Amino acid sequence: MKKYPSAPTYQFKPFSYHIDGGFGAIGDAFKEAASRLEKQAKSKPFYNSSLPIAYLHRHASELFLKSCVVVIHRSLKVPFGNKVGGGQPAIKVAESWVPIHRVHNIGDLYRYFTSLVHEHMKKLSELTIFDWSTISQELEEWISQIEEFDKKSTFFRYPGSGNEIKADFKESYVAEIWASMSPDKKPIKGFLELDENDRIIATYCLDPSRLQPILEALRKTSETLDTLHFAIRSELGNSN
Repeated sequence: MKKYPSAPTYQFKPFSYHIDGGFGAIGDAFKEAASRLEKQAKSKPFYNSSLPIAYLHRHASELFLKSCVVVIHRSLKVPFGNKVGGGQPAIKVAESWVPIHRVHNIGDLYRYFTSLVHEHMKKLSELTIFDWSTISQELEEWISQIEEFDKKSTFFRYPGSGNEIKADFKESYVAEIWASMSPDKKPIKGFLELDENDRIIATYCLDPSRLQPILEALRKTSETLDTLHFAIRSELGNSN
């Protein structure tokens, strides 16, 4: 039977009282932290700020997906699979049930979430007023971008793979820096490394824009999943 949804009040209870074990509440916190840090970085920039901002958005998205999965399972009384004992949350990755705390691939989580929704669409439609067909196709595209960049939730946290686009500073040329000094161009910050004879041996410049496409996808994903998560918690999670 459908009930008119009310805003969830899970934020005001310890995690042990939450239907999802706290995934959603922590996701809210990471999303809020991302928004606040992003706002601060615009007014007072600091080097490599895109990395922590991207990670916060990415982790919020992971937590929102995990919350949605657990809420649907528990509210509809859908078992997590015979291979995982004790009713502990798990998702199906390929053909195996994997404990949900060990799954960090955004793509795996999203694919399982959508398969769960499609499998139980009739029951979900009976119980909720949410239009499940409104889940954006763009969301799947953003998820694919994130999965390509960061399958294991490590890309934005450590140096290593992808260093050529992670750092705000990149290798450059003197000519590029000179060209930026014309009145009609936005100035750039550059760093020249000199040898003992004051000859230029290396040139670097500030270019924080290289992570902007994936950062935009992460921002849109966390915002969309934040809304989706709120709807699912309001409809199925009640006050838990």
